[in-house]
Amino acid sequence: MIHCRPFRNADPPALSRIWNAESPVADMIQPLKLLHWDRFVLSKPYFTASGLLLALRDDRAVGYVHASLPGSDAVGDGSAPRRGALSMLHVAPDLEDGAIARMLIERGESVLRERGVATIQAGGFDPIDPFYFGLYGAATPGVRVSDTRRMAWFTAAGYQEAKRYQVDRK
Repeated sequence: MIHCRPFRNADPPALSRIWNAESPVADMIQPLKLLHWDRFVLSKPYFTASGLLLALRDDRAVGYVHASLPGSDAVGDGSAPRRGALSMLHVAPDLEDGAIARMLIERGESVLRERGVATIQAGGFDPIDPFYFGLYGAATPGVRVSDTRRMAWFTAAGYQEAKRYQVDRK
């Protein structure tokens, strides 16, 4: 049985284990260490535990989604934000059926809608990229076309490509 719950302080080792078990995607930092969680995610003043949801099977983390708001909306004047993002989505690579990813997407969308969000984007990118900056090279890229797992999960959930960016390398 798989169930979902919000982040707890003891979760970063499990989150890192899931991230590091995946095959690296272009520019995605590998291995992700606990200090990366602290620096790029948990230490942000607008981080909320209720937005980082873990999927658990028999109390073992098997995936997570991070439903997030733009930083200014998360600590703003209390008015409902118009846009939010599922900034990160990971599922243990040995669980390929897509059901866990779908459950996490639905739960993340619910968290954002409860906060008044009308439009949800897959992946963090400007102007909604409050987390993971530096864990994907210089900027958060949304979902890379080369990231076929996440592209398939979000496409199956009804997401459509809104913009395409070219990443230049030297």
